[in-house]
Amino acid sequence: PSVAVAAVLFTVAGVCDGPLLTATLRIRSEYAPDAVRTQVFTLGAGLKLTAASLGAALVGFAATSPPRVLLGGISVLVLAAALLHALMARKGPKAPAPAP
Repeated sequence: PSVAVAAVLFTVAGVCDGPLLTATLRIRSEYAPDAVRTQVFTLGAGLKLTAASLGAALVGFAATSPPRVLLGGISVLVLAAALLHALMARKGPKAPAPAP
């Protein structure tokens, strides 16, 4: 794709990521107990960076794979995430910890 198309796609990705980050931070602040809130935010950020690094490494190893294999891998990950969500949604959300 051209630079203009790539710029538009990056913008769309950023617009989609904004609400996700906002929701993640809101959930962490609502559900993390006051005594460990800092640790929850730090651990969450660390896990996010670790997952991103692992994903980048895996993409590096898979870069020479045919496009069908890469798209198949992406499909498997998306379906696994949907399955995990369905299993977790059955349990229902826990109520936030009561404020002291």
